Amino acid sequence: MKRCWRHLNLSQRIVLPFLAVCLSVFILAIFVLGYWFTSVLEQNIRTEVEVFAERAEQDFRYMQKIIKTQVDLVGNQDALRQAIERRDKIALLQVLLPLKAVLGFDWVKVVDPAGNILVDVRKDGLNQAQIFDVAISNSARFGADFTDFVGVKWDGKPAVLLVASQPIKKQRLLGGLIVGRLVEDALLQTIAAGSSKQLLALVNQQVIATTVSQAASVTLQAPDAQNSTQQMVLADQQYFVKSFGVRGSSAAFSVLVLYPIALLNITKQTLWLQLGLLFLLGGTIVTVVGNRIAQAIARPILRLTSITQQLADGDATVRVTSTSNDEVGQLGRAFNQMAEQMAERGLLNQQIHQLQQTLDELEKNQDQLIHTEKMSSLGQLVAGIAHEVNTPLGAIRASISNVNSSLEQALKELPPLLQALSPEHLNHFFTLLDWAQQPKEQLSSREERQLKRTLKQTLAALEISHLDAWQIS
Repeated sequence: MKRCWRHLNLSQRIVLPFLAVCLSVFILAIFVLGYWFTSVLEQNIRTEVEVFAERAEQDFRYMQKIIKTQVDLVGNQDALRQAIERRDKIALLQVLLPLKAVLGFDWVKVVDPAGNILVDVRKDGLNQAQIFDVAISNSARFGADFTDFVGVKWDGKPAVLLVASQPIKKQRLLGGLIVGRLVEDALLQTIAAGSSKQLLALVNQQVIATTVSQAASVTLQAPDAQNSTQQMVLADQQYFVKSFGVRGSSAAFSVLVLYPIALLNITKQTLWLQLGLLFLLGGTIVTVVGNRIAQAIARPILRLTSITQQLADGDATVRVTSTSNDEVGQLGRAFNQMAEQMAERGLLNQQIHQLQQTLDELEKNQDQLIHTEKMSSLGQLVAGIAHEVNTPLGAIRASISNVNSSLEQALKELPPLLQALSPEHLNHFFTLLDWAQQPKEQLSSREERQLKRTLKQTLAALEISHLDAWQIS
């Protein structure tokens, strides 16, 4: 990692940390935003399911009002009253069958006050069905207007009819009119029209109507209506589900509001895809902007580096042309000051070098002069020494010559002297010779002169001649 980092140029070193931080924050923001949106979306869908369940429950009550209005409209027909009053079944059918077809009734029944059935018209398939209509029939024959849900047993399967009754009167109670409409798939499709929700009606865990074709034959337990929106699996599909109950005096059933989770998953995938595209777009923008920023930062630094290298190569005339007031501009101005100082120092060093060369030449000449002077002084010294040595040597040579002459003369006079001396004088003579051969203390010039005078006086008193011959002076 460090090796790769060392091989990166300046702009890459600037932009990579910037991109790492920005993209990391961007990714984190995308994930947080995505999970927040998906959770909010799921919660909104749950809320929509609950709101739609309330609306569907209101639609059932509204349909009760509609069928009550329709039965009132039919019951107020004069032709119907006359047919009931005459107990003319053919006339009743002539009046009711067109209205049944137009208004979409699945069941029409007319009873008299005694409870006798005047007409009982049903849609195809209901002819053999058992309708539990005792309560509604009694209400009709006693002159009560009433809406209710009644149970139906149809081919061994349960069903539910939405029914309404209307008393038929003409100065007296003539009978009662009962109409009904099955709670079936078409009714649920009418309620769910324009919505992504599905509806399913249950009686005793059996489906009596649904907008989900795959769930027509399933058996399932309806969730508690008091619970909030839940998840359930129906026909190998996952749904959000909210249930509510519809109750009548003769029948009750549950209605399930279903929302396919697959739609939510598609929405989530679309959301994540859009967020991914947003990340790619944002990452591209951040990369381009970061690269531009890195180049803007690195460009003057690289220019300064190039100029510095030129200065290091010996070109003292290079200068940085920077007018910015940022740190790079300050660095450029400091570089220019340094270059000026280095140019001045270079000139000074050149002068110092020239002076050093001049000094070296002077020192060299000085050494040569000193050597010449030393040789000259040495010659004079040798000449002086030779003169000083030759002078004593000449004196010594002359003294030696005098000593030899005196010694030769003394040796010539010594035998006669020894013969002329008495034994006593001869003894003194040899004693004097011994004394003369002993080392003497060094006498000063004054003491030496005093000694010589004393010696001369003594010798004169002894009447010894030839004093000059002994070199006593």
